Amino acid sequence: MKCVTRWSTLVLLAVLAACGGSGGSSNPAAPAAAGFTLTESQVTTLPKDEIAALTSKEYLLYLPADYKADEDKKWPLIVFLHGSSPSPEQEKTMAMLRNDGLMYAITQSGVRPAAIVVAPLSKEGYVFRREAVDAAIRDVQARYKVDPNRVSLTGMSLGAINAWNMSLSWPYRFSAVAPVAGALDKEVRDRYRYDNAFWGDAFKALAATPFRVFHGSRDTAVPIEYAEHVASLLTAAGGTVDFRRAATDHIGTAGFAFTQELADWLTAQHRDGANSDHPPMSDPTQYPGRYLELSMERPGSPVYDSWIELLPDTASTLKETGEGWRGGPQTLVHLGDSRFMDPFGNVMWVGKPDASTGQMQCWYTMHDPAIGLGANRIQGYPRLPARGPC
Repeated sequence: MKCVTRWSTLVLLAVLAACGGSGGSSNPAAPAAAGFTLTESQVTTLPKDEIAALTSKEYLLYLPADYKADEDKKWPLIVFLHGSSPSPEQEKTMAMLRNDGLMYAITQSGVRPAAIVVAPLSKEGYVFRREAVDAAIRDVQARYKVDPNRVSLTGMSLGAINAWNMSLSWPYRFSAVAPVAGALDKEVRDRYRYDNAFWGDAFKALAATPFRVFHGSRDTAVPIEYAEHVASLLTAAGGTVDFRRAATDHIGTAGFAFTQELADWLTAQHRDGANSDHPPMSDPTQYPGRYLELSMERPGSPVYDSWIELLPDTASTLKETGEGWRGGPQTLVHLGDSRFMDPFGNVMWVGKPDASTGQMQCWYTMHDPAIGLGANRIQGYPRLPARGPC
C-alpha cells in the first residue's frame, strides 16, 4: 500500500489552496497589542523519542493579559487548527498563522479569549497529523496552568476538517468543538457523501460533546451540504449541534465565526473527567492479520494491489504497516464498531469477523474498497455505498 495512494490530497489541496483556507491575508500580522502575549514556541517537554518522531513541533501561543495575576488559577485551553497555505508550493508559516482564523481575530479584530490558545503549525502539507496536535496540547498542559476539563477545539477550513477528525479520534477529550467551513475530509475531497451505514456507531461517542458549526451558504470550496451531512450524522447519534449559517463564501465564514461570542462560548464549556482515551475495542484479538488492498477510487481506474497488516497494540489502538511503507508502523485509533482512523484522518472499516475463527475478513476504506485474505478469502470489488463483503 503506497503512501501516495492512501494519503492523496490533490483534490482537497486544489480546492482549499485556491481560497487560502484562512481568515486573512498571508502577510505578517501587525504586532500584538499590549495586554496579551503571543509567542512562537515548540514542543519541548515530551519524551525525547516522541519529539524526535514529530515532523511538526511548532505552535503559536496566546496568553491573556491577566494570566499571571493569580498563580493558583487554572485556565481554559482553546486549540485552534489553521487553514491551508495559499498555494501548494508555499509552506504554511508562523506569519500566515497569525493571520488565520481565530489568530487573525486576536491579532487584528480585538477578540480577547479569557483562555490560553494554542495553534499548532502543521508541517505535513495539507493535513494535520494526529500525534503533532496531541503533542502541542500536552506540551502546553505541562508548561502552563491549564484546566484539563476545559479544553476546547476549533479550526478553519482544513483545520475544521481536522477538528472533526480529532474529535472523532478523542471523543472524551474536548469540552466543546467548533468547526468553521469544514466537513469530513474524504467527502470534501471526493465530493461524495458516503453511505451513513459506513460510520456505524462512530459518532455515538461524541454525543456528550457540544458542537457549534459555522458555514457559508455561498461556500464553493466546502459546499454547505457536506457540513450539513456530518452534522446530521452527529445529531442522529444523539449529539447536539448548533449549526450557524451565513450568506457568505468560504473565507467570509471566518469573520462570521471567530468573534468574541465564540471565544466566550468555548471558554465557558466544561467537561467533567475529560481524558484522551479512545473508544475501547471489545475484542482486540479479532483484528490483527494481513489484508490485500485493491484501490478502486473510480470506476475504470487502474487497480493497485498491495497489502497491509494490522498488529496488536492496545485495547483502543492497532498498529498498521504494509507494502511501500515509509518508516515504522502507524497507530490506528478505534472509533467504535470496527471503524478506525489513521494519524492523517483516513477512516477505514475492518469488516465482519468470520463466524468460525472470529477473525476479520475485509478492509474497507471510504474511498478504497479492499479485500481481506481471511478465513473465507473474500472475492469481488464492491463500490461504496454498497456494503459488499463487509
